[in-house]
Amino acid sequence: DFEGWWTQSEQLYSIMGVSMTPNTKRDDKWVTVLVLKWLDVKMVAEKDVWELVAEKAKSWLEGSGLGMGELKRIEEEVAGYLE
Repeated sequence: DFEGWWTQSEQLYSIMGVSMTPNTKRDDKWVTVLVLKWLDVKMVAEKDVWELVAEKAKSWLEGSGLGMGELKRIEEEVAGYLE
């Protein structure tokens, strides 16, 4: 069952085609924002497949205490990995 977040792993990064290795500075919130951005940018043609999963992840982020300022900062940071 999908709980609403993603945890970093080499396998996840490989599937996404992102060049990075797991790092203790990246928590589940950071990784979840990365995956949501990746889905939105790279998998837009498949949105009907992942849309409900993304909604659950967004709800989890909202309940996690992540503030709007921190969310924007993470979104800007992860965008660099998706270019």
